[in-house]
Amino acid sequence: MKRSIIKINVLLLSTILFSGCDEHNSTIYHKVSVAQKGYLVAPMDEKIQYQCGGKTSYIKHDGMFQCPSLPVTFYVDSKPIGSVKSLHPDGYVFPQDILTKTNENQNKVKVASW
Repeated sequence: MKRSIIKINVLLLSTILFSGCDEHNSTIYHKVSVAQKGYLVAPMDEKIQYQCGGKTSYIKHDGMFQCPSLPVTFYVDSKPIGSVKSLHPDGYVFPQDILTKTNENQNKVKVASW
């Protein structure tokens, strides 16, 4: 008698525990995207435009830019000067960060013309 009560209790407990498990979980998780904030370290005597994650704007006077997602492409006079796919932990982007090996000489001229 005692064993059958234990078996019934284990069966009931298992049923209760696993009744919430199904392949269609009712909890919905949303991926929250946090805006990436960075600072372009460059002379701010020209308007530098940036584009990222569908957003186009100008760098603020302190070099700050804010993006919903990466990569970030930077422009001077509507001409792309380079882009970054990731940010340093401190958020600073230096001119050498936006240069690529394939267009390094071309971009050096563009960066020097800022």
